[in-house]
Amino acid sequence: MKQFGLPKSKRLRNNADIKRALDCGLRVGDGVLTVYVAQNSLRYARVGVCVSKRCGSAVVRNRLKRLVREAFRQSQELVKSGNDYVIMISKGWFRQLGCDSVDQALRMLKFEEVQRRFLSLLKRIEKKTS
Repeated sequence: MKQFGLPKSKRLRNNADIKRALDCGLRVGDGVLTVYVAQNSLRYARVGVCVSKRCGSAVVRNRLKRLVREAFRQSQELVKSGNDYVIMISKGWFRQLGCDSVDQALRMLKFEEVQRRFLSLLKRIEKKTS
């Protein structure tokens, strides 16, 4: 039995939902992460993570997606229900962290840093919507 993880119902899995959030939503960013928010007709929040191939190899991209999804999962009580969140990782993410290479940045990047950035963006979204 899977103890942790984000159920498929809480993920944006088709392009139409992601495009709707990108076109209609509110956007905030910090140089590493950009969060788009759009309302949905559900009673819970959903998340989609987009990482460009320019961000690194498949191993790097999947690691980044796992870190961001876990930050979302652990912050669900702070996330406003009824919204779709699309989180994009900038192509120069490793330079924003002060690293010269993707490999160095991936070794340095910890879950706590991703969660801190995500929570600060959530606070900025709250300020813009209230």
